[in-house]
Amino acid sequence: MTLNESSNELFQSIVEENPDAVLVFSVDGRIVQLNRRAVEILGYTVEEAQGIHFRRVIVSKQKKVFAHFKKAVQGIPYKEEIDAYHKKGNVLHLQVKCIPLKSQHKIICYFCIVKDLTEFYKAKDSLRDSERRYRLLADNSLDLIQLLNLDGVVTYASPSHKTVLGYNAEEYIGKWVLHQPDGVVDEGFKDTFVNMVLTQKAFTREIHRIHPSGYDVWLELKGTPMFDEDGNFQHMMLVGREITERKNYQKELEFLSFHDALTGVPNRRLFKEKLEQALKEGKRYNRKFAVLFIDLDHFKRINDTYGHDIGDELLLEFSLRVKNQLRETDTLARHGGDEFTIILSELIDEEDALIIAKRILASLKEPWKFGEHVIQMTLSMGIAFYPTDGTTSDELLKHADNALYVVKESGRNNVQIYSRLTEDLS
Repeated sequence: MTLNESSNELFQSIVEENPDAVLVFSVDGRIVQLNRRAVEILGYTVEEAQGIHFRRVIVSKQKKVFAHFKKAVQGIPYKEEIDAYHKKGNVLHLQVKCIPLKSQHKIICYFCIVKDLTEFYKAKDSLRDSERRYRLLADNSLDLIQLLNLDGVVTYASPSHKTVLGYNAEEYIGKWVLHQPDGVVDEGFKDTFVNMVLTQKAFTREIHRIHPSGYDVWLELKGTPMFDEDGNFQHMMLVGREITERKNYQKELEFLSFHDALTGVPNRRLFKEKLEQALKEGKRYNRKFAVLFIDLDHFKRINDTYGHDIGDELLLEFSLRVKNQLRETDTLARHGGDEFTIILSELIDEEDALIIAKRILASLKEPWKFGEHVIQMTLSMGIAFYPTDGTTSDELLKHADNALYVVKESGRNNVQIYSRLTEDLS
């Protein structure tokens, strides 16, 4: 084999076996040879492609390509990204590196290596579009969104911070995630966030903030660590959804589960818990306390005469009058219907309870006025003392109720101590 034959075989091998697309152009810019990869990219068969001038497939940058071609004619290599037509008409984005080949100081052809960047740019454009859409969604979301770098510094904060928390997003960007414009530090959230950084696991937590206007704001905050394609911890995202209304509703439900819906005083359930607590403290600290059982006299008659709306107003007014006669440590509860119970805590002697009981009776002497109606109301009351009249909640309630029954049987509008059933305390 001669040197020329060997060189030609080597050249053909470089063209055919090259993993990239290879096109060989004549000095006037026409395709004279291409490999399998070039056929795959352009869609032309070898026979179809031969003789096609590069101007036929160029979509854009023709002036720049011609300028490069003129340089190639002068023997200067070039590298450029261009758009070109596929045989079917769709546009390809190609990277072209063209090298003039010479023989005896004369250019005989142009050797071009072509890389297909079409899918790369599609993905890049898709990513850019996705980022644009995500930014649009984030900027218009009612949820709070923050992006953090690995140091925990906020790199993005959604405009919704102003609407929800009352502070502009700029108040958070560039600051550590635990920063709050009002200077408060949430230690609970701090622990949760540090744990996410250490474990690289997502979390969900309810957090409380105070709006500059003074009202409470509750958020359900979700923290998510973000990883790259190789699984490396890249950055973090926090998304907070306002749940203030839900928290207020939960708080209201919790209140109603332990309080009377009409009067707002503790219900029988909460009263029983407070009574059990009073018993524990009474035993531990040797304290005296009293349980009062109250029944409004002839309340059914008032309901039947004036209607249930007036009856409800009377119960509400009654609870307000009674609470005004009690100490902060005492408890008034609605036992049911027109029956109420009271715990008078930390008594020195029984006379203290009688003073408060008679004060309550006196508070009812003033007529009740509801619109055009003027109503006179009285009550009957029984008292049981711990530990004199009982050492359990059932005993104290039963004995206070027994004392109440005696009052009702003897004319109502009075108070009776269980251990003094024979005494007249009116």
